[in-house]
Amino acid sequence: MRYIIHFDTGRSWRGGQNQVYLLIAGLKKYGIKQLLITPEGSPLEKGVKKLNIEVKNIDPVNDIDFVSGIKFRTMVKKENPDIIHFHTSKSLGIGCWALRGFKVKTVFTRRVGLFVSKRKINLIKYKYPDLIVVISEYIRNHLNSLGFKNIIRIYSTVDLDRFQLKKNIEKNNRLNIGMVGAFDLKNKDFITFIKSAGYVLKKETGVELKFLIAGKGKDENKIMEFIKSLNITENVKIAGFIPDIEKFISSIDILVHTVNFEGLGTAILQAMAVGVPVIATKVGGIPELIENGINGYLVEKNNPLDTSEKIIKLIKDVELRRRFSIKSRKIVESKFSKEKMIREYIKLYENWNINAQ
Repeated sequence: MRYIIHFDTGRSWRGGQNQVYLLIAGLKKYGIKQLLITPEGSPLEKGVKKLNIEVKNIDPVNDIDFVSGIKFRTMVKKENPDIIHFHTSKSLGIGCWALRGFKVKTVFTRRVGLFVSKRKINLIKYKYPDLIVVISEYIRNHLNSLGFKNIIRIYSTVDLDRFQLKKNIEKNNRLNIGMVGAFDLKNKDFITFIKSAGYVLKKETGVELKFLIAGKGKDENKIMEFIKSLNITENVKIAGFIPDIEKFISSIDILVHTVNFEGLGTAILQAMAVGVPVIATKVGGIPELIENGINGYLVEKNNPLDTSEKIIKLIKDVELRRRFSIKSRKIVESKFSKEKMIREYIKLYENWNINAQ
């Protein structure tokens, strides 16, 4: 069986780190030997150590951090793995030069929806891995447009044991509407979410509404100040970082996911698994999860009026919420289960060049 080194440079817990954790935990059940390299004290390190998987620490400043590169090269030489799996762009940036001359299989998973710039360093490092895994057709198409062909698609996943379907959706005079994500306004469009809340709260819906924001990050003060500027602090609350995110997802009645970029959308997958209806921006890989009007609503980017209208539709139509809930859970079970992702990665590790194009 293969020996795999995973390298993830994330210092916080985002959707990508959640996916790495699920992969490592799943591979362990199949008896696959693994080592994780990640920054010391990172949430991913803490989680993986609880699985009794060995963890070593490297925290590179950038793609050309010489000290980190030499440390990584020394680790790889000592461990002699069959495969190195890079999970972040920075880890790939280190690996593409630090491992020069090593004969080891390499794979890189691209999870983010941001465009890859045509800077020379990016073109060099993306040509380095033997295979690139993408989590959506959207990302595959983008990388194809840059000339990269050694690509396969393995969708991100959700743990259906952890995110269980809620009980039947019933008419309720109190509804919680939530958004989850890192407080980074360049990516997560909390401003549109808050503006949408303001529009909805001006309407007579006959329902007591709470808009809840789960997460943390560098733009928290900006988000709080914007809520205050609209005078809606009684109805729009920042819940902060919530470790048991399944409890938060289960506590809301509608998930709004307004973003500027998105590779696929872990929070959307989690809501779909729980059966929470979703309203999401029509960007990146999101249309691969949500079919407009079938299992949720897609809205235009930076459009709070469109978003608020969709929120009001779901508030008023309990049968529509119920229909979206049932359909979304079925989609997750068939296409996005944890077991399906693990099997596809094992097939990749064992058979290597499957379906690359």
